[in-house]
Order: sequence, then C-alpha cells, then structure tokens
Amino acid sequence: MSDFAQAMGLSIVLMIALVIYIVGSLPVMAMARRVGHDMPWLAFIPIAQMWLLIDIAGRDWWCLLLMFVPFVNLGVSVWIGMGLADTFNQPQWLGILMLVPLVNLAVLYYFGFGANTNVLEQ
Repeated sequence: MSDFAQAMGLSIVLMIALVIYIVGSLPVMAMARRVGHDMPWLAFIPIAQMWLLIDIAGRDWWCLLLMFVPFVNLGVSVWIGMGLADTFNQPQWLGILMLVPLVNLAVLYYFGFGANTNVLEQ
C-alpha cells in the first residue's frame, strides 16, 4: 500500500474519532451550562470532563481518583450517574444505565438537552 493511502486511511480514522469525541462531549457541556457551571468548556478535556461530571453530580473530588482503580470505577460511575439523576430531578435508576454502552450517551443527552429535566438547586 502506498504512503498516500496509509495517510488517507489514518486521517479518516482520526476524523471519525474526533467526531465521536465531540458527540460525547456535547451533552456534558450542555449539562454544565444548565447547572450554571463556570467552566463548561472543560467538557472537551478528557480528565477534566470526568471532574466536571463529578462536580455536576455533587460528589467529592476524590471520586476522580477512584475512577482510575479497576472495577471500583464501575461502582463510582453508577454513583456519579445517580448524582446526575438527582441533580436533574430524575429517578436514580438512570444512574445504573451509565454502565451500558451507548445507552449512557443517550442518558447524558437526556440530562443535557431533555425538555423535562429540571435542575435542582444545590
């Protein structure tokens, strides 16, 4: 295969990865804006995005450290998802759906752009 074909293939893969990352970051930025967070642009920085979700959920900073511990991060993800559900006045079982791939993206879009998700005062 020629160098040009390899470069084109790599650029297409990188463009698709960028689109997927932006699609995943938009609901986090929308949630941050809905709760009146000072820095919604943090949704586009990988680890800062996790901190932003933790902050919106009303959890402590040490949850970010627990996200790097294998298997513990699954329980912490559910706990953060339940906090997000509380923040947007939704049932807590939606937090359990944060473990299901692609469904978690739908839940984040629901929290970020849903018409009937009222933000609780924190």
